[in-house]
Amino acid sequence: MQANISQFWDEHAVDNRAFPLAFDLSRPALDFAHIAEGFGVASARIETFDDIGPALDRALAHDGPFLLDVLLEGDVHPELIGVKCGQ
Repeated sequence: MQANISQFWDEHAVDNRAFPLAFDLSRPALDFAHIAEGFGVASARIETFDDIGPALDRALAHDGPFLLDVLLEGDVHPELIGVKCGQ
């Protein structure tokens, strides 16, 4: 979310400012895998490097939609991401 809003601000010549609190998806912690299961969608939560292989195996073996909830570091550096808003 931070990368998207930073890119939007850059493309529309908006001076940098603090990110809106609504764009912080780390508090409260959200478990998208658990949420998906509540909607009947199979899922796996990937918290470590070792979780990737088994989760991908489960997803590829599953007949139907499958959500991979990949946890990433909390500090985002939008200036390092070369994505344009709306791309």
